[in-house]
Amino acid sequence: MVGFAAIALTLISASSFQSIGTYIYVLEQKFKWSRTALSAPFSLSRVQGAVFGPIEGLLIDKIGSRTMILIGFTIVALGILAFSQIQTLWQFYASYILITIGAGFGGWLAIMSLVNNWFIAKRTFALATSMTGVYIGGFLIYPLSWSLDKYGFETTTMAVSIIIFCFIPFCTLVINKPEDINLTPYNPDIEINKLNPEDQNQDFTVKQALRTQTFWLLAFVHMFSTISLVTLQVHLVPLLTDMGMTLRTSALVIATFTTTAIPAQLLAGYLGDKLPKPQLATFFYLLQGISLTILIIGNNVSSAFIFAIFWGIAIGGRVPLLTAIRGEYFGRKAFGSIMGISMLPNNLSMLVSPILTAYIFDKTGSYNIPLTFFAILAYIGAIGILMVKKPVPKS
Repeated sequence: MVGFAAIALTLISASSFQSIGTYIYVLEQKFKWSRTALSAPFSLSRVQGAVFGPIEGLLIDKIGSRTMILIGFTIVALGILAFSQIQTLWQFYASYILITIGAGFGGWLAIMSLVNNWFIAKRTFALATSMTGVYIGGFLIYPLSWSLDKYGFETTTMAVSIIIFCFIPFCTLVINKPEDINLTPYNPDIEINKLNPEDQNQDFTVKQALRTQTFWLLAFVHMFSTISLVTLQVHLVPLLTDMGMTLRTSALVIATFTTTAIPAQLLAGYLGDKLPKPQLATFFYLLQGISLTILIIGNNVSSAFIFAIFWGIAIGGRVPLLTAIRGEYFGRKAFGSIMGISMLPNNLSMLVSPILTAYIFDKTGSYNIPLTFFAILAYIGAIGILMVKKPVPKS
């Protein structure tokens, strides 16, 4: 299940999230559309996330990750196929929103719910290993850029859709939870029925989770770090090409933070099973703020690569910790629903941030104002995550 999760996230990441900045650069050159116009579909897709996120979580808990992944990957493949044929701005909007709907249904939330169902011991490391797919997808941006240069937009994008279609049959191999095949979640050290109550993962209902301060604190602290991540997914390649980099060199910057993110993620997963997760996450929040500060102050090619090293460590380490905290604090039974609702502040911020960042750039010719704001939020998040405590369910 972990191996499948990593491969699935690699494909979702490379075909939609990691590649959006590259596609914005290509479409800007091809059609001469403004960055504000090109950023709008990404923001509009967050309406889908805000509206459907809680529904996606509920469906995952009701019908299982396998069905959701099958549906999601089919929609993504169809969306990318439509994307390869665009000629107008509205076609770009429609096809990209279709891709993100598919990625929402069968992507990160469904895949993380799947892995969370299979683990009690070593949950953080299992989630971290699965999430390496997000950054392995970053390695694929360089061959994507090479193919866009050599074969053009239509041929390259159509090839990506064919790859996604070929992966869909493998989704039928998914097993939603170990109980479906008469197994128990991975926990080799202690038998499940011998665990003390305080050592067990208590399964919160959605209602119980919503009544805890921990749920809402995690939701907003998570948003403080994710807002810069998703915005840079849209704008990092244009920002780097503005520094004078070629498309392929900017892909090397992405590959740099991908290279550092993977070992950082695995290390955070290992340490997260042994040390308090909030305190460990604080380090990565601080490093995220420092990396953005370097990018603002340096604003040149050398600083971009230094930024990439620190950024990769920060993002790679932070993501599995915040996900595993939800699994540890709220349990397995309603994980998808709880996670989906807790992503609401994220999705609302993603609705505004990329397009507002593009608007500020179009007006000022610089990304420094939004980058400064993102750095401040990361430093606030470093303090906020320390306030997170394990909740006690209330009837």
